[in-house]
Amino acid sequence: MNTESSLKEIFAKAKKMLEPSVISSYIPYTKKTGITFFLNQNKFCVKLKYSNNLIGNPINNVLHGGVIVALLQNTAQFYVVWEKNLDYVPSIIDISVNFLRKGRDVDTFAEAIIIKDGKRVVNVDAKAWHEDKLRPIASASMNFLCEINE
Repeated sequence: MNTESSLKEIFAKAKKMLEPSVISSYIPYTKKTGITFFLNQNKFCVKLKYSNNLIGNPINNVLHGGVIVALLQNTAQFYVVWEKNLDYVPSIIDISVNFLRKGRDVDTFAEAIIIKDGKRVVNVDAKAWHEDKLRPIASASMNFLCEINE
């Protein structure tokens, strides 16, 4: 089975079961970092399980900025897959990240929303937080290239 067909099967299985964690269990990066996709009141959400390996500044126990960016990108990218019923992972065009607070040594959560769904480009905003969704630690705006199915 080739990679493309296996991804299609994984995405189809996750949608059928209404269980996005199926997707995160097959992606090597999400498995290694502890990123898990899940539904919370039918909304696509993401959890980054805390691990000492994710610390970028061991003196202050601050999460590595790259891990936070990866969380935001994975959240947005797979939210687009989930919402648009895609059977492929859209390519990222660009990303702009705002670090708002330090990432602490606790679990981190994230959500995304599609701002504009164009013919070829999808604009998505994502935010990450710890305990309080109203106090985000980072936010990002991203554009993804989606194939045209005509």
